[in-house]
Amino acid sequence: MLNTFELIPQLAASGKNAILAVPHGPKNSPDSFGGKLEKPLAFAAFMDDVQRVVAKHPGVAEAPLRHIILSGHSGGYEVMSLFSCRAG
Repeated sequence: MLNTFELIPQLAASGKNAILAVPHGPKNSPDSFGGKLEKPLAFAAFMDDVQRVVAKHPGVAEAPLRHIILSGHSGGYEVMSLFSCRAG
């Protein structure tokens, strides 16, 4: 996904101060089912993982989290919808 859609170069070219975090759903799923990402606390767990990784990078870790933009490809809208409904 990262290479196919050139997500990293696109973010870099935007000049935006942002962190790209790409969750991976189930591989070769016959439908748009999001696997473990559809569980009730999946978004919170995902964001905890993101914050743990970010905390390892001095300078980045001190910046406050201000905006979260959700985006999905193809059937990813289903998981994004669940994330937004359950995030609070």
